[in-house]
Amino acid sequence: MRYAVVFFVVACASFQLTLVAQQADSIYSSLKQKPDNLAKIKELAVAANTLASSSPTEAVKLARRIIHLSATLNSAEGQAIGYNELGNAFERYSVYDSAFHYFFISHHLFAGMNSVEGRADVLINIGNAHEIMGNYDSAAFYAFKALAFV
Repeated sequence: MRYAVVFFVVACASFQLTLVAQQADSIYSSLKQKPDNLAKIKELAVAANTLASSSPTEAVKLARRIIHLSATLNSAEGQAIGYNELGNAFERYSVYDSAFHYFFISHHLFAGMNSVEGRADVLINIGNAHEIMGNYDSAAFYAFKALAFV
């Protein structure tokens, strides 16, 4: 019985990894055909966010791809989006120091562009990370700071 349970768990994990890989391949192939521009960067960000829960590794790859593409296009907004997604991926890994590092880079870039929506989004992410860590006072602080932009 014990071996059957172990086999079942391994089979389920393997099946899930196969689905995540297929999902990532599908995202990559559909985006290859699109021109390199800010719209593509935003689609990559949505894909990274979608994959962050099921496969933070793929989300990190996509976020780094966003940052690289944004640097190539000289897009500060794209870089800010990429760093925000990188922060989200590291938050899913529970590597909060790295998540905060990338969130603050993203916030700095959005601030330089006077992007109210971008700054508020990053502040909400910072607050969410603090909430997951159990730092409720800090979570509330960043949530209220984000609300100030709305």
